[in-house]
Amino acid sequence: MSIFTNTYDLDEKIEKQIRKIIKTYFKKKKKMEDKIEDKITLKNMIDEIAENHIIKFDMYTNSYSNENDLLEIASENKKFILDIFDMNKLIKILETVSTKEEIELFNNNDEFRREVLYTSLLEIIKIGGANKGSEYGLVFAKAFNFDISIPMTYASYDGSLNNPRLKEFVNKYIELGGSKYVYWLPNYFSKNIKNRFVMEELEDVISYIQYDLSEDKKSYYKKLHW
Repeated sequence: MSIFTNTYDLDEKIEKQIRKIIKTYFKKKKKMEDKIEDKITLKNMIDEIAENHIIKFDMYTNSYSNENDLLEIASENKKFILDIFDMNKLIKILETVSTKEEIELFNNNDEFRREVLYTSLLEIIKIGGANKGSEYGLVFAKAFNFDISIPMTYASYDGSLNNPRLKEFVNKYIELGGSKYVYWLPNYFSKNIKNRFVMEELEDVISYIQYDLSEDKKSYYKKLHW
């Protein structure tokens, strides 16, 4: 199955979110240079949150975790994850890259903060790419109560249904209560633009990767759309 819109394009989604945030929460600016500055500094805030998340969890998995595995961290409770994320230190960093207006909104406006964090989730998936984006995203989504089907959609890895890491990810996603009734983009991070938005129903993907009889599996594979 393929789609003919950019509904799932992360760049487009991030850009749309930034425009929405500025229009909804920022003071109206008359000068074009002020509007441009708003966009730049807001994007800096989002980038900093995303990079902080990735760096903090890379440091944790490399230094403290015997499993060295983001999916294991996703099984931890939210407090454990948030302690690693360390919002207090992050805010001090944000103060160096954001405007006073942005910091005040982030600290005092729950809706603004949630919109920024949601956009940061999309940025995390984009930065992490095919192999790690959705794993970082799954941890972030759990910590901040976002729909974990968002990272599931982009868990492409190498695009193969036989990739063992994909199976681990899907199993963790289901274990955490993720819905089976969403779409999966196996080729989203592919260089082949034509296949980028080919989609599969996750319910079919789950049925396939949990089906162990190899010959029957080959037959089942042919029933999928690609």
